Amino acid sequence: MANKVTEENFEWEYEPHLVTDQLGREKYSKPVTALLELISNSFDAKAERIDINLHENQLGGIEKVSVSDNGLGISPEVFNERFKKVGVKPNSYGVGQFGRFGLGRFSVFKLGSRSEWSSVAKNGSSYVELSFSMVEDHSQRLVRTSTTTKTKTGTIVEIFNLYEDVLKKLSPSQLKNEIMLGFLVYLLAHPKKSIFLNGEKLSADDLIDKNELVEDELEIDGDKVKVSIRHILTKRSLSKEKLLNNFLFFGDGKLCRSQKVESRCPANYLALVDSPHISQLLQSNRESIAEMDAGFNSIVEWACSKIDQYQEEIKLSSARSFLEEARGQEFYPYPSSYISPQGAAKQAIYDVALEKIDEHIDLGKLPKKTQAVIFNLLNRAMSNSNILEVLSEVAKLSDEDFDKFRRVLEKTTLEQIIRLGDEVTRRLEFLNSLHEIIYGDISKKIAERKHLHKILEQHCWIFGEQYQLTTSDKSFRTIISKQRENSGLPKSDDESLKNIKEYKLIPDLFMTATRSFPIDPKNHNLIVELKAPAVNLTSVEVAQIKKYANVVRTAPELSQISAAWELFLVSSDLNDDVEAERTQQNRPVGLIFEQANLKVWVFKWSELIQKKKDEMQLVRDHLKMKTDELAVSEDLKKEFPFLNEANV
Repeated sequence: MANKVTEENFEWEYEPHLVTDQLGREKYSKPVTALLELISNSFDAKAERIDINLHENQLGGIEKVSVSDNGLGISPEVFNERFKKVGVKPNSYGVGQFGRFGLGRFSVFKLGSRSEWSSVAKNGSSYVELSFSMVEDHSQRLVRTSTTTKTKTGTIVEIFNLYEDVLKKLSPSQLKNEIMLGFLVYLLAHPKKSIFLNGEKLSADDLIDKNELVEDELEIDGDKVKVSIRHILTKRSLSKEKLLNNFLFFGDGKLCRSQKVESRCPANYLALVDSPHISQLLQSNRESIAEMDAGFNSIVEWACSKIDQYQEEIKLSSARSFLEEARGQEFYPYPSSYISPQGAAKQAIYDVALEKIDEHIDLGKLPKKTQAVIFNLLNRAMSNSNILEVLSEVAKLSDEDFDKFRRVLEKTTLEQIIRLGDEVTRRLEFLNSLHEIIYGDISKKIAERKHLHKILEQHCWIFGEQYQLTTSDKSFRTIISKQRENSGLPKSDDESLKNIKEYKLIPDLFMTATRSFPIDPKNHNLIVELKAPAVNLTSVEVAQIKKYANVVRTAPELSQISAAWELFLVSSDLNDDVEAERTQQNRPVGLIFEQANLKVWVFKWSELIQKKKDEMQLVRDHLKMKTDELAVSEDLKKEFPFLNEANV
C-alpha cells in the first residue's frame, strides 16, 4: 500500500519580541547610536530642521526624549505600504539617502519601552494627520488618521519609559559631541540643514578649527568633471572608535567610501572629497565596486596628491612654530647672536633633530623640565657622536626615519645619487618579480586584463624611459583625441571618427614622450598590446597588432600630426611562424613591419626583462663610482663624528 503524501503551503511566523529586541534594543550598541538612526530617518524624509529635546520632570530627571522634524511626514499610504512593513527597501536609494534596510524606526526600543508618533503629511491638495504608538509589549496598535488644518509637514517622535541604563548616558554635552561627529560630513555638505539639541543649534564650526576647500576639474571619460577636497582640522582629536578612517569620499553628503590617509597626519585631520562622479556611483549602487571605476581612481589619485601637499604645509607650519618657540627657551643651546658658519651648520642639524623628536612625541607639550633634559641631551649627543642613538631612544625612530635624517647630513648631490640607487634596486626587484609572474608557477593564474595590465600600468618604464602613460584600455577615439589635443589641433567630430576603419579598437596601453626632440618628428608614441602568460603568440595575435598599425597609418585625423609610432605585441612565448617573421635578415630582432615613422614589434617578456636588467646594472655600476667620488669629506666627518656611524 503506497504511503499517503500531502502538500501544503506555509508562511513564516515571527515572535513579537523579534522586532523590539533584535531590531531595537540589541541592534544598537549605545543609546546615542539609536538616536542617530532617528535623525537619519528625518533627513531621509527631506527634513531641513531636526529638534532633539530631553524633557525633564519636576525633580530634574529626564522623563522623555523627543525628536521632531519638518520633513515630508508619514502619509497613510506611506504608513501602510512602507512604515509598517519590516525590512522594506527604500523607494530610491540615492544621493543623500541614509536608510537602506527599512529598520531604523525600531531604534526607539533602545531608548524606551513606549513611543508616541504624530505626523502631518500632504495628501493631494489637503493635509492629513496620523498618530500611533509603538509599545514594547505590542498592546497598543491603534492608528488615528484625520484631516487637519495644519499646513506644515513633519513628524514628532516622543519616547517614554526610558530604560535605566539609557538615563545615565543622556548627557547633553556628550550627545552634542556624538551627534556632531556622526553628521559632520553631512552638515558640511548641506549648510541649509540643521540639528537643534534642547533649543541650541549644533554647528560644525563648534568642532572645526580649520576648514580649507580646494576645487579642481578632472578629465574622466573625455568629460570635465568637478572635484573638490575639503581639508578639516577639528578642535579635538577624533576618536578612532568613532571614526576609523579619515579620508572620506562622498557625493552630495552621502558617504561612498572611506579609508585611512597613508601619509602621517594629525589625529584631528579629515579629508572630505566630493564630486558629481561619486554621486553617479551612489545613484547606480556601484559604491561597493568603486575601486574598479577608472574615474573614481583618478579622483583618489588627485585627492592623495592634494593631501600630501596639505600635510607638507601643516608640517612646515608646525615646525616653524615649534622652532620659533624652542629658540626662545633659556635651555636652547645656540645663542641668537651671530655664530660662525661651523656653528650655524651645527645649529641647523640640531634643529632638524629637535623637529624630528617633536614630530614623534609632541615635545612642545611636555613640561619645561622634561624639555630641558631632552634639549641638553640632544646637544651633548651631537658632541659625543651619539645623536642617532638619542633619537632612537627619545623619538623611537623607524628605519625609514633614520634614512631621512641621515640624508639631512649628506651633500645634495650625494643624496640624489643615493635616491637614484634606491630606485635602481627597486626596479631590479620588480624585474625579478615580473619574470616569476610570467614564467613561474603562478603564471597559470595570471590574467591579462585583471592582473598583468594593472601591474604594468605602474611600471611603463619597462617599455622605454622616455615614455609616459597617457591612456590605458581606451579606444582609438580617445587616443586620437589626446594626440590632436597635445598637438594643438581642434577636436575631431564624431562623423570624422566613424569614417576611420576600426576606430573602436581598444589597445591596452598608449604612451607618449613628453620631452621635445631636437629633430622631427617631435611627437613619439608607443602602443602596447599585452597577452596573458598562458598565450603563445600566433598569426591571430600578430594580425591584431597589425590592425592597430593600420589605423595609425591610414587615419586622416592623425596624418596632420608629425609623429613617430611604435607598436609592441608582448607575451611569454610565440610559435615558429611568428618567430620566423620577427627574425628576418637585415632587421633588428622583433621588428615585423616598418614604414616611414611606423614600426611594429613582437617581443617575448624574457627579452624585455633582460634588456632592462642589463641597463639597470650598468647604471648601478656608474653610481657606485660616482658615490665614491662624492663621499662626505674627512673634514666634515671630523666635525660630525656620528657620520662614521651612519656608514656614509
